[in-house]
Amino acid sequence: MTCFYTVFCNWSQHKPGNIKTLLSYISRHFKNDFNPKLYFYTIVFLTAFIFLNYSLDFENKYLDIHIGTLRGICYNTIFFGLAYFGTAVPILLLNLQRAVLSNKAFWIKSLLFVSAIGLF
Repeated sequence: MTCFYTVFCNWSQHKPGNIKTLLSYISRHFKNDFNPKLYFYTIVFLTAFIFLNYSLDFENKYLDIHIGTLRGICYNTIFFGLAYFGTAVPILLLNLQRAVLSNKAFWIKSLLFVSAIGLF
């Protein structure tokens, strides 16, 4: 299984503007990585998450009023953490990569990533 990072790194070594090469790498990535259950879950989860966010105007009503405060950082971290972990953990489980979930480096990097996004 390839990862998008590998696709991008391989493509970036070629001449700039070579869209055919980029498209071939992306196409190969989806052919090697395609899992209907995984893609279906991700689409349904993100659609529901985005629908709730926009229908409740959640970000504007509940998050934006706390911008610049410690509470706002915590709320943003939780909000974006739900989106990240709500897709990352099931993806790992469906791909039978449960060992990653017991890896401390995964959790530390993930929490740092989500926390950094929560600052903004």
